[in-house]
Amino acid sequence: MARTPAQRLNPAQRGRARRRGAVGAAMAVGLTAMLGMGALATEAGVWLTVRRNVQNAADAGAYAGISTLALRGPNAPLALSVDTVARDAVERNGFLAGRDGTSVTVRTGFWNESTRTFTSPAPAGNSPNAVRVEVTQPQPTALARLISATTPVAWGGATAIIAQGGPACTLTIPPPTTTSQVSGRTNIAGSSTVNAPECLMVANATGRRAINIQNNSAAQAATIGGLRSSGQCYNCNQVMGGNMPAGYSSNQAPTPNPYRHVDLAPMPSFNNAQCVEPTYLNASGQPTNRNGAVEIRLAAHTNPNTTPSATCTNVAIGAGQTLTLTPGTYYFNNASLSQTGGRIVCSGCSVGGAGVTIVLTGSNPNNVGNLRITGGEFNLNAPGPGFGTISAYDGIVLYRDDLGRVSNAANDSIKITGNPNSTIFGAIYAPTAHVELEGTGTMNQTPTPAGGCMAVVAGELTYSGNSAVNIAACEANGTAVTRIVYVRLAQ
Repeated sequence: MARTPAQRLNPAQRGRARRRGAVGAAMAVGLTAMLGMGALATEAGVWLTVRRNVQNAADAGAYAGISTLALRGPNAPLALSVDTVARDAVERNGFLAGRDGTSVTVRTGFWNESTRTFTSPAPAGNSPNAVRVEVTQPQPTALARLISATTPVAWGGATAIIAQGGPACTLTIPPPTTTSQVSGRTNIAGSSTVNAPECLMVANATGRRAINIQNNSAAQAATIGGLRSSGQCYNCNQVMGGNMPAGYSSNQAPTPNPYRHVDLAPMPSFNNAQCVEPTYLNASGQPTNRNGAVEIRLAAHTNPNTTPSATCTNVAIGAGQTLTLTPGTYYFNNASLSQTGGRIVCSGCSVGGAGVTIVLTGSNPNNVGNLRITGGEFNLNAPGPGFGTISAYDGIVLYRDDLGRVSNAANDSIKITGNPNSTIFGAIYAPTAHVELEGTGTMNQTPTPAGGCMAVVAGELTYSGNSAVNIAACEANGTAVTRIVYVRLAQ
């Protein structure tokens, strides 16, 4: 059969054919883009969910890490280290380092609150106070590859810090050595009535009865700003709600010791040539023996560039006697100071200015003396800023060398029994001693218009009788106070 020759397309027909080809190509490109955009919309939702989960894991890791740093410090055993605990928290939130390309980075460093920056490792002179955790995980792609060959990565980062909180009137700390039998516990005796409505009381002891309110009667009679312990707060729930506005908390991070620098300051050692006997004077101002004295004077160390002297025999003030102190530091070496009557006065002392620091030290742990005031009147204030013989003693009215240890015998502790005519203005620091405060609620708690200042940091503390503490005027007059810490996410 003969083939009919093909007819030539006219120009109109050729135009329509070209348009059909262009539409086909456009449809191919458009369908590919639509598939890619649809895949991107679908897969991006998955990536966003993973991104949120990664951030949650980083937050959890940083918070767990900083909690560990606050509780155990930077040198904790490996199984309890910041790195181990932080990684474990990240893993529990679904992200294990090395699985599916997941990367977990944990760093300990320093957070500068003023600049809001994290530096790792912590700069010289700064203790670590922050943990930074970063988590990354590459995400699988399917049809989204049609529009991008780049692998998306889910990332999360968080910095958690140890932040400084409000002030505390008293702090009990487990002693730095095992030679002491004190426990870091705060006790409120069963017969006591504690009146400290603006005070937070803190115990760094762990375990049972870190804060020990001995019975329900003591709890119900107490008026306390708040209670905070690193262990159990025993009977704390029995304090009437309105009598403890800040409530109580247990198992908290240890609170820093504001007077740790005092332990690090050089402590003089004393030989016989440096021991100076007390001066005993009769009513005429003439030297006499101890029993016939109406006034007692001690040698004060006032010049840091000279060799200090010390009182090396026990000093006891009784009825009709006055111990007259002048501004300076009074070292008691292998000796104690006690008062059952009479007066202790500070001639030339002023709040926030010149004052006295009593330092109890010794040649060995068993010989460090104590202070026991069970009667009489006493008015003592610590040196203000720049007035201490050495700067470490600014704001400190009594320091018992951390060398000392106690056996918790009846006479082997620091005891202060207050009365309405007595005042202590400054810090009492006895890191390895048991401090007993009895009847301090009757003391003059407002020697300044702003209030009083009796801050205590001790190896153990017991309140008995009608007791109170007050730190309202401490910082304004150069006495540092305890400040609690808490952990939080910073970024």
